[in-house]
Amino acid sequence: MWPWPGSIAIEEQPTGSASPAWHVVRQWCYLGSASSLNKAQTLAETPASFDVDSYRILNRFLRYPAQHGLTITPL
Repeated sequence: MWPWPGSIAIEEQPTGSASPAWHVVRQWCYLGSASSLNKAQTLAETPASFDVDSYRILNRFLRYPAQHGLTITPL
């Protein structure tokens, strides 16, 4: 079961980069990445299909996001 009411953006701060990347996910489906939260909003309604491998990876990290240093923003 997806624990958020809609799409989320996961903030990633790449090593050596001044700006974060935003990864957009909805219903365990990876929708893409964006260079800003505003651009991530545009990905929130992207059509997607379920992929079990993506689900397994996402579930591992999103179950306890703080343990992995992730910031999650509902979109």
